[in-house]
Amino acid sequence: MHLTNYAINKSHKDYEKNKTSMEDNVGHKRSLTFTMQYIKDCGHDPEKVMEDIESTIVKSLITV
Repeated sequence: MHLTNYAINKSHKDYEKNKTSMEDNVGHKRSLTFTMQYIKDCGHDPEKVMEDIESTIVKSLITV
C-alpha cells in the first residue's frame, strides 16, 4: 500500500483543512497556481520549474 502525505497527515491534531478552493494559500493543500506564485515570489522562474517537471515526466515515461 502507498500512503500519501495527506493520508498520513489528515489525522494529525495540527492538520489544517482548506475551507474553500478560493483560499488556496490556507491549509495543508496548496494549488498549483499558489505554488507557482510562491516559487516566483522566492525569486525563481516558475516557467523553468514547469519545463523541468515536464522534462522529468517525459524522461520517466521513456524509460518504461
